[in-house]
Amino acid sequence: MKFLPIIFRNLLRSRRRLLLTVLSIGVSTFLFAALMSLPSAFNGLLRDQVSELRLVTINKAGMLYMLPRAYQNLIATMPHIEASSGYIATIAKYRSPREQIPIMGIEPNALAVLRPEWNMAPQARSALAEIPEAGLVSAMLAARYKWRVGDTITLHPTFPLVGVLSIRVVGVVDDGAMGLVIVPLDRLDKLMLRPGNVIAYLVRVDRSTNASLVARTIDQRFANSSFETKTQTELGAAETKLAQMRLVFVGVRAISVIIVIVIALVAANTASMTVRERRNEFAVMRSVGFTPRALLTLMTAEGLLMGVIAGAIGCLASFAALSVPARMGGQLGMIMQYVHLTPSVAVASVAIAATIGLLSVAIPTLPATRREIAETLRAVA
Repeated sequence: MKFLPIIFRNLLRSRRRLLLTVLSIGVSTFLFAALMSLPSAFNGLLRDQVSELRLVTINKAGMLYMLPRAYQNLIATMPHIEASSGYIATIAKYRSPREQIPIMGIEPNALAVLRPEWNMAPQARSALAEIPEAGLVSAMLAARYKWRVGDTITLHPTFPLVGVLSIRVVGVVDDGAMGLVIVPLDRLDKLMLRPGNVIAYLVRVDRSTNASLVARTIDQRFANSSFETKTQTELGAAETKLAQMRLVFVGVRAISVIIVIVIALVAANTASMTVRERRNEFAVMRSVGFTPRALLTLMTAEGLLMGVIAGAIGCLASFAALSVPARMGGQLGMIMQYVHLTPSVAVASVAIAATIGLLSVAIPTLPATRREIAETLRAVA
């Protein structure tokens, strides 16, 4: 502790160099923390939005192909099914093309059973079923656009819908709805290019152990029909998507490591210049009683302190940057609400920044402090 004034005084000796070094390490920490936080979005989606009790039934040919609404009655009467509904989902423009909002059409009477985690008030569910122009909005959208219950909003849906959709807000659901506007399925069906079709079916089973049985039953029921189906659990579908994006995650981590290595080399070069300029000072300090170990400790403490400060600045910048898109609407907002700086990533980022600061100073300082005093003074002179 008694050497802290010396450490701070030496750090502030060249303020411009200190500022540039801290900024370089801070920028690398910011990029590392932000990139490493991206996988948290998908982990959050799996945790909050995916249930092993829900099944998703799509056209066997792929998501681009529709299924007839006539399948609804056949699916609803199958064993072990608590609720089911076809749904239509697309993006709608609000006041300008930049303001894009996801909308979903679903059967109001089945919504509470299919999505209990959305915490909808009973009166809001009743109004959605009874009022033709009713709609529910997520809390995130309500806060962003200052919507209140009773407001009327006008949306312009995109493909596969055409026309204008006027909605009266009858309730606000929590952010588990992922920035959605929810309307009765019949409303969107009337705007479909080909009415009488849905994008997929959402099914809730009574027990997770019956999920595979129900999935096989649905697919067998519509086998060899004009619209064959493919059914799987939400968890299975999500894991498939994650497996497909594994290469992206690996690439993100690789970029993060490369950034850290490059900045570490830059910091090491800067530290080498600092140590070279202070060789005469090291020789004088050793001549008055400082040991090589003491000098190394002082220098590494400077580097460590500089790295911790830079890491903290980078983490704070990353936290602020990741918090801004979470308040946005559209596809970006509904995904970015799950991207946040986790404590583990923050700790790792600060630790890496501290390590960069420590090693970049320790490596050139170690040989410089072990040279003979007279030799160092002659070389400097």
